[in-house]
Formats: sequence, structure tokens, C-alpha cells
Amino acid sequence: MKDTKIVLFDFDGTIADTLESGLTVLDDLSEEYGFNKFRPHLDRLRGMSAKQIYKEWGVPLYKIAIITRRARKEFAKQIPFQKPIEGIGEEIREIKNLGYSISILSSNSEENVREFLRNNDLDIFDDIYSGVSIFGKHRLLKKFAHDKRVNPDQIVYVADEARDIEAAKRENINMIAVTWGYNLRGILEEGNPDHIIDRPEELVQIVKSFKR
Repeated sequence: MKDTKIVLFDFDGTIADTLESGLTVLDDLSEEYGFNKFRPHLDRLRGMSAKQIYKEWGVPLYKIAIITRRARKEFAKQIPFQKPIEGIGEEIREIKNLGYSISILSSNSEENVREFLRNNDLDIFDDIYSGVSIFGKHRLLKKFAHDKRVNPDQIVYVADEARDIEAAKRENINMIAVTWGYNLRGILEEGNPDHIIDRPEELVQIVKSFKR
């Protein structure tokens, strides 16, 4: 393993406490795009992978990008009311102070992410990468590593979904899964990430445990 240079964060559910607002946006769009509402089934859905949800909810691949773009626009209206996960801001600042480059990779729009960061005194990230890939999040991770000109094992990825673990493993990127976001611990454990943490206060020490 080469020296870790970058800590890459997912946004929704990992940094931003957007679960409730995200559910509201998706449920509002459900009738228009022909899928079931999420909120009544939330507990079960949090134990499922994205692929399982798309299959069970009958959402075809070609609609995912369309729904995501529309959800971004609706979510922009919620940005002024969004707050960070409690305790995550302090951990991010400490990681930055330790000399790591910090970036965000999100399916949310860059404009939404930057407004959130400004509103919450977290506008300290080196890069914001925004994108949606129906072919898998690993494509976005691969592009990120290429654009930053680093080896995959010089990145630590912090995220909250089973699909994030799958993508990181596919690209040989170090992975810290967090349980305070969308997916529950059980399905995160099935993905076998490098680490799973339950509280933001654990993050700095785990990041430091990777070789520098």
C-alpha cells in the first residue's frame, strides 16, 4: 500500500443528514415516475442494496439518471434547511489539519453540495466531484483517481451504502463504511469493507490507521 493522500467523502447520509428530505423528494416524485413510495417501507429498504431496491420497486435503469436529475432540482429547495451529521464537521476539520487532501464524490449536484458546505461552515474541501453513472459508482471512483493522478490505494473512501463498498473494492480503494447514513450495519457487513464505524468520533483514528 502506498501513502494515503486523499480522504474522499460521500455526501448524502455521510456528511449531510439528508435522509428525511431525500425521502420526501423521492416520495413526491413516485407518482410521476411510477414507483412506490419509500417512507412506508424504510426499515426494510435500509437493509437492501440499491440493486435490490431498483429491482423490487420496478425502476428501470434508464429512469435512474432521469429521476436523479429531477431529484437534484427538488432537493435544491431543501438545502437551506439541511444540517451536517452531528460531530462530522469536527472530524473533517481534523483530517484536513493532519495534511490530507479531502474531497467529496456525490450524485447530488455540485451547486447543492457547495451551498450546503457554505451554509454550515464546511467549505474546506479541495474538490467536489458530482456525477451519476448507471454503469456503477466504480466508474466515478476510477475517474476520480485518474483525474487526481493517484493510485487507488492512496485513497480512503468514506460512505454509507453497500454499493459504495462494492465500488471501492472493485477499484482497490480503501473503504470506511458508516452506519449513520442510509444502509444498516448488517448489509454493510456483508460487503466486508476495511472498516465499519458507528460514530463520527471514530473516523480520525481509523483514517490514521491507514499507511501514510
